[in-house]
Amino acid sequence: MSFEPLSTMESALWGLLGSFIVEALELGAALRRAKTLPWKRPDEPGLPAYLASVVLRLAAGAGLAALIGADGQLASPFAAGLLGITAPLLIEKILRQVDTVPAEPPAPNRRSTPPLTRSAPPPLAKDQTLAPGDSDPFDVD
Repeated sequence: MSFEPLSTMESALWGLLGSFIVEALELGAALRRAKTLPWKRPDEPGLPAYLASVVLRLAAGAGLAALIGADGQLASPFAAGLLGITAPLLIEKILRQVDTVPAEPPAPNRRSTPPLTRSAPPPLAKDQTLAPGDSDPFDVD
């Protein structure tokens, strides 16, 4: 069973539908909590801010689905709808990962490990001498 990928426009529309479903559920939950329209409460943003946030989230869902659909990666309306539903979460996670990457790569380090150091041998006792054939380890030829 083979699937033909969705077109960019089909992907965007299914993503828009997924985003719309989330927004409708969010509005319903806000109505139950507030017992009135959320933008009419004194501690909530007004209608223009509310509408702007909804439009931006709808655009994010449609845009993400269109972007992935244009690459031929979406084979079903369900997949495009899921992208619309999860778009804000996916974008947030991606941006969080981008924030963890340093802006500039670290300067190259010539040594990845600290240089080796020699420790001095314990001093010889007054009556102790080096055996024949032994040389001082710090003598360099």
